[in-house]
Amino acid sequence: MAGWQSGYAAACKAVYAGSIPASASIKLEYNSAINVCPGGGIGRHKGLKIPRQKWRAGSSPAPGTINEKMKKKFPDHFDRIKKTLKPKLEELDFHTLGKFNITYSKNNKDPFAYMVEAEWSYYEKVLGWYLENVPKGSSVLEIGMFVPVIPLLLSWEGYKVTAIENLDFYGDSLDPMVNIAKKNKIHFINTDVISSSLNIEKFDCINLLAVVEHILGSPKSLLAKIHSMLKDTGSFIFVVPNQARLIRRLGLMFGGISVQPDYKDYYESDYPFEGHHREYVRSEVKYMFDKSNFQITLLDSVRYKPHGSILKKMITILGNALPKNFHQAFFVTAKKNFSD
Repeated sequence: MAGWQSGYAAACKAVYAGSIPASASIKLEYNSAINVCPGGGIGRHKGLKIPRQKWRAGSSPAPGTINEKMKKKFPDHFDRIKKTLKPKLEELDFHTLGKFNITYSKNNKDPFAYMVEAEWSYYEKVLGWYLENVPKGSSVLEIGMFVPVIPLLLSWEGYKVTAIENLDFYGDSLDPMVNIAKKNKIHFINTDVISSSLNIEKFDCINLLAVVEHILGSPKSLLAKIHSMLKDTGSFIFVVPNQARLIRRLGLMFGGISVQPDYKDYYESDYPFEGHHREYVRSEVKYMFDKSNFQITLLDSVRYKPHGSILKKMITILGNALPKNFHQAFFVTAKKNFSD
């Protein structure tokens, strides 16, 4: 049974700029500084993006390290999200949440900082796309809610939002998030989207945001289900961490750091692991959409704001200046493909 853990997760945000130091010095810097990968959590086995404690490629910053300027595009939305979610995130049972991904248990000091604030770059990109391209009142399905950042933002803007999350792995530990969603006119369904037969109308838009990297196995069945639930004129919105982001490349080349999740956290978590199983490169994203009968209408990237140490900021700035293949995540929109 597939687990959906999306949301948070999404991608490491640091890259190295400047002259290339000796491999030993880079490795030391990476080991001490690259330890914050959000990893996927925010639910997405089910819906958000899962964090890793150390600054690895794709990680989330330590609490309090994010520049306030990063929130400039939708400041009112950010403030409302913070007021709504921050107190409830601090009520979550991180011991239960961390059973299948121990990084949750380690990153419970300021959950809003690493689950929401660290990922605001991609949240505001999704929100901005909706406001520019989708009429208010349209129906939206969010697969993998976990922490309902995007469902809340869209519901507040007048979209009709349904959110699906499989709570089997979490027990009642996500009740605060589910209750917030319901109080904000979000229709919540607790189910495994692949195995269940959903007797619901088709949607104008379907979101799969920082979820697919948490799937243990091929996403083929999930994408087929999404295709069947999307209106013929609807849009499929997709976000996934870029495994070839600059910090991943530098970490492997100069630090000998695996591009996979932190092995200690992977080893100590119960089975089945709910962190990142497979992140994607650009060619794999294109292949997946083509084979699942979707036509890509936009293949863009997500640039995270510079934050943290000088090295991290330099890496981020350099990575953001390079082609999209070096950025932290991919942002994709697609339509159904009806051609032979």
